[in-house]
Amino acid sequence: MRETTESPILYLYEYNDVPTEISRWKNDEELIVKRPEQYAMRGCARRTHSVPPSRLCVGIGTYKTQTDGEIYLCVLIAPTTRIVASYAIGVYRSAELVGRALQLFFDTYPIALSPIVIRSSRNAIYHTEAYRKILSQYPVIPEMTQKGTRGGVMAVSTFFSQLMRRKGNCSFITWQDAVDWLCDDIFQYNQSREMFRINQQ
Repeated sequence: MRETTESPILYLYEYNDVPTEISRWKNDEELIVKRPEQYAMRGCARRTHSVPPSRLCVGIGTYKTQTDGEIYLCVLIAPTTRIVASYAIGVYRSAELVGRALQLFFDTYPIALSPIVIRSSRNAIYHTEAYRKILSQYPVIPEMTQKGTRGGVMAVSTFFSQLMRRKGNCSFITWQDAVDWLCDDIFQYNQSREMFRINQQ
């Protein structure tokens, strides 16, 4: 049975525009978050912040599976705490993954006191009309790293680098394997970041 409530999975049928060659051979309708109550961002975010972070960094990582092809993880990370404030997973790489992550983020924080700055790299996906249209639906201010500079989205780069180290030699057979591992890893990662934040107080 597919989970829909607060699910980070963005199914192909939910995208506005999917290339025909993708929709013909990819079928993701059986993907689920097996323990949705554990991975719901609302609980973690409310433990971590009483108010939403004023800034977010966005990034999308790509992960291969042996039988199902690639799967994509979009994260929104608070740069000060480096906690994953929201995330989305899909089998098609699109700006709409950012839209699902933002949807879940603002489900957690329905009232933002002021617009939130969302910083991205200069990757082509963040230059698209689809990305700009998605951001226009939320109280956010887009910001990009400047040409020739480094570290503008360091929190995202560090997160994905550490994720790959944690993954090590683990290989994903199917999309579901990837979903299970990524959700569990984010949950454990956020717990460790929250404990670090508490110990620093």
